[in-house]
Amino acid sequence: MATFAKSGGEPVGSVPGPALALEGGGLRALCVGAALTAGLARVASPNDEGVTLAASGLYRKFASLASVSGGSWFAASLIYSPRFLSLVEDMAADPSFASAQWGRRWTTPWLAVTSEDSPFIKVFADLAKDKGDVGLAQDLLLAGYFWQKGFTWTNWTLTLLETTAGIDMSCSLGSPVQEWARGKVWLACHSLAAPATKAATPVYIYKHELPATAIRQTIDGSPGLAQYIPASYSFALGSDQSAAAVPYVARSAIPNNARWVYKGARVGGCPFFFSRYTAKSAKVGDFDNLTSGASSLPVVSCAAASSAAVGDLIFKAGVSSLVDDVSGSLAVWQGSGAGPAAFSEAEGLVAGLTSPALVSQKSVDQLAAASVNAAVDAGFTDTTGIAFAVAAGSTEIVAYLNYSTPDHLAHLFTGSYEIDGVTYDENPSPVFEQSASDIVSAYAAFTQLALTPNAKLLTTINVGTLTATTVSNALWGLPAGVTVTLHIIGVSSSLTIGQLQDVHDYDVLVQEVIETVVSEGNSDLIRGTVLPWFVS
Repeated sequence: MATFAKSGGEPVGSVPGPALALEGGGLRALCVGAALTAGLARVASPNDEGVTLAASGLYRKFASLASVSGGSWFAASLIYSPRFLSLVEDMAADPSFASAQWGRRWTTPWLAVTSEDSPFIKVFADLAKDKGDVGLAQDLLLAGYFWQKGFTWTNWTLTLLETTAGIDMSCSLGSPVQEWARGKVWLACHSLAAPATKAATPVYIYKHELPATAIRQTIDGSPGLAQYIPASYSFALGSDQSAAAVPYVARSAIPNNARWVYKGARVGGCPFFFSRYTAKSAKVGDFDNLTSGASSLPVVSCAAASSAAVGDLIFKAGVSSLVDDVSGSLAVWQGSGAGPAAFSEAEGLVAGLTSPALVSQKSVDQLAAASVNAAVDAGFTDTTGIAFAVAAGSTEIVAYLNYSTPDHLAHLFTGSYEIDGVTYDENPSPVFEQSASDIVSAYAAFTQLALTPNAKLLTTINVGTLTATTVSNALWGLPAGVTVTLHIIGVSSSLTIGQLQDVHDYDVLVQEVIETVVSEGNSDLIRGTVLPWFVS
């Protein structure tokens, strides 16, 4: 966690100070983040009426926010959208109407995009709804919409943020932010798909079955620590700087002399022929275009990379072929361009590979010249955001978790562990030296908030503190022996992260979380234990 002096466009290198970590978890993570913010801001506010996040001081002490996947949808919305912030503050001012507010101002605009679906899709959705499966009906309508408008993860994220928070492609990391966020560093966490040259499974940039055609990608000069490398787009919010706040990846994970390797192969023609094409990119360096000009990176693209939950399918030839056949993209492609072009140029090159005939030495050379590579969900390296915050320099972290078990938390620790009779393999690259099994036991002993009466979807809210010690870890660029304090708020519910779930169920969950946090029965615990994590 060495700190580098800032000079020109160079990143600072570390962000000491407390951090807020926002675990991934799709729509559920977004809703839990909003609900905890609203509930805690109300308790922290000196005035129940007209609650504002800035005046409450709830997030004032945090130097950084490390967000993952759906947690990044929440972070982006709360940071850049006055409309979304107003929704959260209005729910804080009147928790009894939180469900109605969320439904009218978030869920309804999101689902409204499906009004443009074809009658064909609507028939199948109606059939699902008639059988009582509202979640499936909504998923069919949303899938139909994106089938028409662009079957890419970036388009999914753009539509979500634009309809619910008014954030479009013109919004960059350096755009104006809400008052509460000014001066904090946002780490939009994600994973870089970087299989070593000798890896059994490369990234498939393009794949077609008949005739057999492919362009595969690996990285040469990497120590091959993992298939996925933790990475983050970072920026000091509201500042006049252009540079990132921290390096994009740990130098020990990807040395600056590493190069992307592209290998194309095509079978076909008459007479039968087999062609091979190979090219290498320039040295990756410090991923300068993502650090020196971080202020101009689009928020949508950063959030899309953070949340590309099915991006791992780029390692599967069969699925990649099917996705390419419909001109889709499940990863976020980035390259050496500056600002928005870091994404648009790379995405254009990949999208331009529409047929086997276009796979040639020229197309492979173009990919190499642009250093095209794939960014996918941060959950492939750390779902909690905690490791990202520690790697950025924080030694005190408040984490919002939203899964029903502490699996992702325990995975950061050493050794295998068991949860509910299921044994989980040890993390080959742990962040902390303490036993993962002991962490599971400690989490089970956390204090639980008394749930709001008649809670239907919320099952528990666990709160507690852990002390952890880092191990030497080249993947994350961490030294051994650093003591880290982890304050955990774990929200469990019966809801999925979004799939096959009635989106209106999240309206209910939001209200149940807020009402539980602000209830008089939990006042002593919230004011005496939890709030000091935020405002001390």
